[in-house]
Amino acid sequence: MLAGDTGLYRWSVNPSSRILTIVATSDDCPIRLGAVPGTWWLEACKDPDTTCLGDLDAGTYESQYITPRLDPGMGLAWEPDFGALTYTVPDGWANSLDFPAWFALTPAADFAAQGASEPRRAVHDITVHWQPAATAQNAECKSDELTSVPRTVNGLVDWIRGLPSLDAGAPKAITIDGHPGQWLDVGVSPSWKTVCPGETQPIAVFLTESGAGDAADTFGLTAGDRARLIFLDLGGGDLGMVTIYSTDTARFDGLAAQAMPIIQSFHFE
Repeated sequence: MLAGDTGLYRWSVNPSSRILTIVATSDDCPIRLGAVPGTWWLEACKDPDTTCLGDLDAGTYESQYITPRLDPGMGLAWEPDFGALTYTVPDGWANSLDFPAWFALTPAADFAAQGASEPRRAVHDITVHWQPAATAQNAECKSDELTSVPRTVNGLVDWIRGLPSLDAGAPKAITIDGHPGQWLDVGVSPSWKTVCPGETQPIAVFLTESGAGDAADTFGLTAGDRARLIFLDLGGGDLGMVTIYSTDTARFDGLAAQAMPIIQSFHFE
């Protein structure tokens, strides 16, 4: 690369201004020629300190940060993994989260209603999670991984179905991107009365991130929430989880019907 190397490019922006396409005409700089041409997506999260694309046009996209096969844990080595997840959406969806541990797609109307400071107060979305594991249901609702529960599709499904805190439906087989799995719908059992510190309604916390200890984010349901849990064997000992989750039970069935074709489009790098 030399000072003064000239590059000529053609560019266009689609009608929504969300997609920029750059095509090289000529360039004497090979480094720039390898970096500039291509399709560029607008990053438009509600919170500028987070990473996501925001509202999406219908089409196929790649994630920026989610790393489904990375083992969580203290001192884990992490870097952005562009394209670890490829997905296809129709009109009316937004990418609302893209972190190493989570990736979320949200109906555009719900994304529009989210605030920048509390983007997930009301949850109505599809989320991809890394490396789920069972957690003890303690009074503090803290992460305490149960290594006695096998970290397999069957192991976690069987364990969840046996929890008194949950009403769990019958599991069904599924295959996504060639990865076998099972899915089941769950909600908090009416008999479950545990309330986490600082909360007012019963909460069932039952999953954590394998190997992450006290630093792990937990997954649970508040009384009245509904979720579909999809566990996938990603191979090599890696386990993935996709959730369809709504805090509005009247909308859950509609969300699930819209979400399943999108989830079936997932490709894991």
